[in-house]
Order: sequence, then structure tokens, then C-alpha cells
Amino acid sequence: MTAPGPTPFTEAYAAAPARAVKAFRGAVLVHAVARLWRTWRSRREIGGLLEMDEWILKDIGLSRGDVHDAMADRFTFDPSSRLGSAAARHIAAERSRMRDSLRRDEALKPAKPHPPMHRAA
Repeated sequence: MTAPGPTPFTEAYAAAPARAVKAFRGAVLVHAVARLWRTWRSRREIGGLLEMDEWILKDIGLSRGDVHDAMADRFTFDPSSRLGSAAARHIAAERSRMRDSLRRDEALKPAKPHPPMHRAA
């Protein structure tokens, strides 16, 4: 008895792993290119922050140094995550300073006398 010859089904089945590997490599390449595109676009937009005034940057919780630090990383790194954490740190520090200032102001205020309680007649 002889072995059956190749059929279209067995040939397609044998080629499936090679097609899967090619598809996987293609998907990885597309993902890498898309990530590089998003990173480039983000870096370009963040570079526009350097054209803003100091008071605008402070209003969004950043300083010019934060933007320079974020842009100093390697080109493949998206600086938006670093800027987001820097802004969160600055905003938290500002809130803490304001809270401390309010507590200090409350401690310096003289105590208010309580108004007399009147009974309704």
C-alpha cells in the first residue's frame, strides 16, 4: 500500500505555520510603526509647549524644565507620560502649599465669640 499523495488540504495545512509566522511578523511591524508614529506626533505637539509663556505652563502644572526633561529622553520614548506625572506632582505640591497656608491663616485668626442664643417667645 502506498502513501496517499499530497492533496490541496494537506498542502494548505503544511503551509499554515509559515503563513501564521508571516502574519505575526507583519502585525508586529505594523504595531511598531504605529507606536513610532504616535510617539513622533506626541513629541511634535509637546515641543509646541516650549513656545508658550511661563504663566501658561504653570497654569497647566508644568515648567519649561519639565518639558525639556521630557524631550531629552530617547526618540522612541513618548514624553507625554513623563509630563503627566510632572504636572500631577506640581499640582499636588501647590495644593499642599495652599492647604498649609489656609491652616496657618486659620490658626492666626482670633476666635469668634458665639452669638447669644435667643429663645423664641
